[in-house]
Amino acid sequence: MSMRKRMLAMFVCGVVLLSGCGSTSPHTQKTDGVTMSVGQGQTSTASGAAAADAAGSEAVAASSAPAAAQQELKLVETGYYIDAPSAYSPNCYVTFCAKVTNPNKDFAAYFPTVTATAKADDGSILGTEDQTGMYIMPGDTVVLSSMMDTGTSVPATIDFTMKPASYVPASTVNAPSSSEFTIDNVSEVPSTLGTKVTGQVTYNGTQSCDQIGLTTVYKQGGQIVYAATTYVSSPVVGTPTAFEINPLSEDIPAHDAIEVSAQYWG
Repeated sequence: MSMRKRMLAMFVCGVVLLSGCGSTSPHTQKTDGVTMSVGQGQTSTASGAAAADAAGSEAVAASSAPAAAQQELKLVETGYYIDAPSAYSPNCYVTFCAKVTNPNKDFAAYFPTVTATAKADDGSILGTEDQTGMYIMPGDTVVLSSMMDTGTSVPATIDFTMKPASYVPASTVNAPSSSEFTIDNVSEVPSTLGTKVTGQVTYNGTQSCDQIGLTTVYKQGGQIVYAATTYVSSPVVGTPTAFEINPLSEDIPAHDAIEVSAQYWG
């Protein structure tokens, strides 16, 4: 195990791996057998209470819509990666990722929360972790991704559930939809600590946007096998901003495609 795994064991207590993914893929690129899917938008994950508080102030100010008028958020795709214990890292870490769709036409969901639960062969619970996002605008699909520690035990299964979301009329939300971000020039770049994903993101909206969440979803045979997230601050409208997304583990699983997506993060 390399320095990167040792860093992971130290860093995991404070980290929230975000994720925002699910892309609309205007075009694809292929590099060394790995398909790069880049798209307009989608979401990430959650990195701290400050951004959540900002979204909460906005959401509380708006009137909640009648519950009967809303459809619940849908889990459309899930995946995970188990980083097993080793001589350098005695604990097991699970990176999990879920794509979530808002099927409503007029209501935005705020603070969407997915729960991942790790279980042993006998059904006993080894760990559980919530990941809360910002907004999911009508028709949008976002990715919620994070990490959990299951001690020295390796899980047999990871179960995913969605908590009931709260909703506000989309017309009252001062946040862009995922379609207002474009991503291009994506590459998977070898590095001394594994690989990283680079590219550029452009914000094309009119609402205030101080931070963008960017997530790479790694796939093998169409299945999610890993996810990693980063953030870009203070984007200039209409101007491409370069980014790089570094996985927390250099031992990422084999994959034949990556998807990069962007979402509003404050």
